[in-house]
Parts: sequence; structure tokens; C-alpha cells
Amino acid sequence: MNEGAALVRREGRGIGFVFLVALFVRALVVLWADGRVPPAADGTFYDTVARRIALGQGYSWLWPDGTVTNAAHYPIGYPGLLGIAYRLLGADVGVAFWVNAFVGAAAAPLSYLLGRSAALRLGHDRAERVAVVSGLLVALLPSLWLYTPALMTEGPILTLLLAAAVLADRLDERLRAQGKVGLLWFALGLVLGVSTLFRPQSIVFAPLFPLVLSGGASFRRRVTGMLCVTAVAFAVVLPWTARNCAKMDRCTFVSANGGWNLLIGTFPEGKGGFAPVDGERVPEECREVFPEVAKDQCFGRAGVRRISEHPVAWLGLIPDKLRVTFDYTGVAAEYLLRAGALTERGHLVMGGLEIVSQRLLCLLALLGFLRGKRLSRASWVLSFGVALGLLGLGAYLGQLCFLLLLVSQGQRAATHERLLALTLAVTVGIHAAFFGAGRYSLPLLPFFAPLAALSLVRARGGPRLFDRTVSVAG
Repeated sequence: MNEGAALVRREGRGIGFVFLVALFVRALVVLWADGRVPPAADGTFYDTVARRIALGQGYSWLWPDGTVTNAAHYPIGYPGLLGIAYRLLGADVGVAFWVNAFVGAAAAPLSYLLGRSAALRLGHDRAERVAVVSGLLVALLPSLWLYTPALMTEGPILTLLLAAAVLADRLDERLRAQGKVGLLWFALGLVLGVSTLFRPQSIVFAPLFPLVLSGGASFRRRVTGMLCVTAVAFAVVLPWTARNCAKMDRCTFVSANGGWNLLIGTFPEGKGGFAPVDGERVPEECREVFPEVAKDQCFGRAGVRRISEHPVAWLGLIPDKLRVTFDYTGVAAEYLLRAGALTERGHLVMGGLEIVSQRLLCLLALLGFLRGKRLSRASWVLSFGVALGLLGLGAYLGQLCFLLLLVSQGQRAATHERLLALTLAVTVGIHAAFFGAGRYSLPLLPFFAPLAALSLVRARGGPRLFDRTVSVAG
């Protein structure tokens, strides 16, 4: 009993430590940014809608001619969160910064828990140290704390997906022990449902998280979990869907921008990234369609038509989309430049710091993955591909090699490796289909932290990094 209590206290101290470190660095950014960084890019929309929600005017938009219409273009989650904060604490952008700081800091203890679990599963005798390092990597990664003034959805999405990963990890552990998992299935569905309100693509994780668990559950039990998690996630979202059906020109699941994004992803002039839907890029059949949801659906149909008419050209855009998503990842610097808070030189320096630190994290994760493993020659080739890609050939090529390397482990993959593979695969798949942007890779970064921590903390008497036998099989 005393040993168990001591373990809980030690874990509590570790969680508290990494949270306070994460909050401290983010608080410094808030103190600097307040009064210097206005809302920019999509943040302008989120801030405006949040202020209307705080005034009790709901998710609506005031047009220049004085007309007010209900809106659903972007997901409700983030402006809804800010609207509650504005209502309670005052409609000031500084309040939004503090919301971001606390939400972002919460990711550090979640990373701590994933790191600790990963170390224990591998029999690491310094699991507590691995956990602290994993939490600190998320607390101190420059992109994650420099992004605090950005009124964007990536911060909350990052924390929500990490929370879902922690629950999935606990599920895996409980399944191995043949324990009861009903409440964990429910909690996982709840978190993913909330995440879907922030970013609709999150719903794809609901059926996938249960299926990739490596616990000793039967396929039937995993399918049951998949159905349970998916049902709960949809139940969380459906009240908002009902609101859209009642208030908008027609029904839409969460938001009315999926069709826009699909169409944008077919424009070669976007070079894999964003291109405005204007001028000649507006499909002829959509030019007289004005209701918000109807226009989004029209754009979606036009996007499907363009893909079906020119499939090879669309497929040819995928490398550019992935390059934009994984290579150009100075996301905080980009936002601060657009907000007028950075000079071009500052943008270059900060963006460089972000990119270098992110790639270093991924390289450390690769080393953590390699430690103590027996790999086939094909896996070694993929490992060199990861390193070469991250070091200069193209980070997107490195990430694709990392994904293939993780998948190649099959049933041997540890739970933290499966979670990274799933999150990476979903990120690649979604932005290969739609369009890319560096900020879309931000929620993926904490999933590298447990592996990176394992590379930095060597077990007592554990294997040296490259003490291994290369198998010629496979």
C-alpha cells in the first residue's frame, strides 16, 4: 500500500513539474504577445465569432450591410471555447492567449504519461526519467510554445489527440489484463467527439484507435470497441449537426468548408497549399450559389468532378501537398509575421529554429525506435531514408519512410509506435486528399516525444544504441 501511494505521489510530482514548466514558458509568451499580436489569418474569424458568442448572439456573422446570418463555415469548437472564456473573463485577445497557454501546457503531462507507459512496456528501469523527458520535450519544443498567441485550432487539437492517445494506451493495458474497458471506450469516444467539434477530420480516429491497439483482445472485441467509440463520438457531435440542420440552409455535419478544401486541393497554382477560390477558379456551376452550406457542397462536387476528369494531375499534386505540410513548418513564425509582430528577418530566424528543433525531435525519435531492435535490411534502408529525408532530401520523404518503418513492425510494434503510425498515416492521408500547410503537422509532433525520450535516457545496463544483430530476413 505504501509503495503504491509513493508511486502515485512520484507520478503526481512529475506531472505537476512538466505542466508548470510548460505553463511558465507559455506565460512568458503571453506577457510578450499581449498588446503586440492581433488576431491574424483564420484567427480573425475565430475571434470575431467568439465575441458574438460571448454576447449571446450565437455562431453568427454580421455583414457590412448590417445583415446578420447564422454561420457554420469553420468548426464550432475553438470559437465556442473562446466565447465561453470571453463571457467569463472579458472579450480581450489576451484572454484567448491565456486559454491557449493552459490548453497547450496540458499537453506536457499527457506526453509524460505516454512516455512513462512506453518505458514500462519496454521494461525500462528509468521509466520516471523517460516520462519527465517526454513531457519536457513537449513543454519546451519551440513551435508549441511560440504558437501560443495564434488564435488557431492546432493547439487544442494537439492536446485532445494526446488525451485520446493516453486513453487508448490505458485501453491497451486493460485489454492485456483482461479487465473491464467500458468506461474507457466511452471516455475515448467523448474526447474524440469533442475533438471533432474543433476539427471534423478527427472523427476518423474514432474507429481507428480501437483497431490498432496491440492488447490481447480478440478482433471481435476490438470491433465492439470501434462501434462504441464511434457511436459516442457521433453522439457528442450530433446536437451541433441538428443545430446546423435547423439554422443553416441545409444540413452539414460540423462545418461548411470541406468542399472548399477539396476544391482548393485540385488547384495546381496552389502548389500543394492554399489558393483562394476566386475569379476563374470559382466553378461555373457554383457562381450563382450563395447559401453557405449549398456553396460548400457545390464546391465539393466540383472538386470531385475535377479529380475524376484529371486524376493523374491530381495525384501529381500529392508530393507538393506533403512537402508543404512537412517541410515548411515554421508555423509560429508564419503566424506572427502575418500578425505584424515579426520582421522578415525575425520570421527567418524563428522559422529556422522551429524547423531545426522539429527535425531534431524526429531524428531522436528514430534513434529511440532503433534502440535495442533487431531489424531487417529493408528496415535499415527505411531508417536511412528517414535520416536522409529529415537532414535535407525532404522532410516529407523522411516522414513517409518513418511511417513505412513503423508499419513494417506489424504485430511487434509497441503501443506508442502504433499511435504514432496511426496519427502520421491520418495526417498524410487527409492532406494528400485536400491541401497542405505546415500547421497541419503541428498536432503530430508530440507523438514523437516518447520515442525521443527513450533515445535520451538509457536504461541501466541496457543496450547501446547500435548494439544489434541485423536479420537478413524480411
